Amino acid sequence: IFRNDSGLSCSAVYASRDIDEGEELIISYGNLSPTGFALKYGTIPTDFMKHHNVVSDISIFCDPRLIPQDDMRRKCLEKSGYPLDELKNDKNFAIGRLSCGNDSIHDYLNGYEPQTICSIRQFLILGSCKLMEDELNRNYTSGRLRGALYNPQALMHLCDLFQYNIELLGGKTTSAEDASEASKLDTPAWKRCCLLARVSYRESLLMWQRAVALKARDATYEDVDLPPSLGSGCEVCGRSYPEMKCGKCKSVGKEIQYCSRGHQQLNWREHKLACGQK
Repeated sequence: IFRNDSGLSCSAVYASRDIDEGEELIISYGNLSPTGFALKYGTIPTDFMKHHNVVSDISIFCDPRLIPQDDMRRKCLEKSGYPLDELKNDKNFAIGRLSCGNDSIHDYLNGYEPQTICSIRQFLILGSCKLMEDELNRNYTSGRLRGALYNPQALMHLCDLFQYNIELLGGKTTSAEDASEASKLDTPAWKRCCLLARVSYRESLLMWQRAVALKARDATYEDVDLPPSLGSGCEVCGRSYPEMKCGKCKSVGKEIQYCSRGHQQLNWREHKLACGQK
């Protein structure tokens, strides 16, 4: 705890608990995500894994299968500044980066599209969507794109891209299983740090995937298979961890999940209409 209640001419740091002799301490400044803390200090404090902290800035990597073979599509993308060869061949080259902090997802759901999402959506429209006959020629000559016409397709492709990035994290375990493994006393410190960082990164991807899936649902005018992220995870934010279930719904065989008591209370006005009903 930092306090300056003695009028000292220097900074003073006070411990909020007893510190054992030889115990190692880290004094950190600024607001770091779990993955940011791991990159800087090589560890993740337990307090960082509480529900409101299980977030991370994320990089979005391109699925090589999304790089088009069609010459005209490639010309349009390259003219728009997308480095197709790097996106396909360089595993460390991200197509964009997103934040989970500062209400960025909330702002997106309320109509403010981050530049990264806009750029990736344009990439997916030009590279993967079924287009009107003159769309590519029009884009190549004028730089214009009737993006609103293709939003339903593009957003579905974007959900798939988030799923691809989730699978890139590796492992067949869930976030709950990773967190459980990290909590074991015999888990090495380096492995614990990696497991908790993966939890944070995975949950951030799930939150963005759900936000995009909601946008896709609202933009879709015909019956399509919507992403599974709409039917799983926290009813408010989409995270799969931490996990708590509605007890009344569980008793009748329904799986209604929240990441925290706060999100359960936030969703109560909507959920109470169907709570406990088969």
